[in-house]
Amino acid sequence: MLKPENNAGGQSHTHSGKRVSCDGGGGALGHPKIWLIFGDDGTVTCPYCSNDFASDVSSNSASHTS
Repeated sequence: MLKPENNAGGQSHTHSGKRVSCDGGGGALGHPKIWLIFGDDGTVTCPYCSNDFASDVSSNSASHTS
């Protein structure tokens, strides 16, 4: 499950799995839903809204993005 956190570049989310979707979270004010694939470091940033997502891919459990 995604958990929003505050950070300077937008919102930070944690997620388990290899990919995550983002729609900006703003309903009609968001952006088109896109699927993002986690990089080798287990993080990805949405190019539309700068939301950060992190996953602990080594143990398949969620972790926090700093």
